[in-house]
Amino acid sequence: NLLGLIPTPVLAGLLMFVGSGLVVEAVQGPLRQRAWFELFVTVSILLVCVTQGYITGVLAGLVCSCLFFAISYGRIGVVRRHLSRAQLSSDVSRAPELLQMLRRQGNAVHVYWLTGYLFFGSSEQLFEEVRKEIEKGGETPLRYLILDFSSVPGADASGRASLGKLKTYCAKQKIEVSFSGLSPEMERSFKRVGLLRDGEANRSFDDHNRALDWCEQQIIEAARARGEP
Repeated sequence: NLLGLIPTPVLAGLLMFVGSGLVVEAVQGPLRQRAWFELFVTVSILLVCVTQGYITGVLAGLVCSCLFFAISYGRIGVVRRHLSRAQLSSDVSRAPELLQMLRRQGNAVHVYWLTGYLFFGSSEQLFEEVRKEIEKGGETPLRYLILDFSSVPGADASGRASLGKLKTYCAKQKIEVSFSGLSPEMERSFKRVGLLRDGEANRSFDDHNRALDWCEQQIIEAARARGEP
């Protein structure tokens, strides 16, 4: 028993030295950055470890860290860029009269470029931004919504559920939702939860240009059905 050969005061002193160094290091960072919430979490974990035990403190720290990550990441914002068809056109060449008509109805198509991992907080932020855009109304109401996932590595169950709520809300407003840039894994997960279904107007495209081209074609066909030039 090698530990039995070491005097207990030496082990206790070594433990106190290492522990105090870790505590000082953990507290100095939030103090310098004036991150009061992080400091509160650090002190709380310390108190839980002292009063309830090490295992309980570790579990409490894990829960607090997850909550802090979700709150901080949700503040960053999932929408990297947002443009309407009036500000952006597809790379398909069209006749001048068609381009003019598409420009007049530019507000009917909106493209949202998303970034970062999607979870409940970030996807709910996306829902609120789209809802506010729909409620703005205007002479040309929003009819086609494109969500580009080229910079999205993945989405958890709560994020997919929030996207489902967005899709249902858009369907009630007679807005067709299209996805672009989905990875194969995300496309399979979207199909499992019903975000993508065969035969629906909601579609998946390789990139936002193809999605935008499809939306433009729908506008052109609708205009021709109304007898517009």
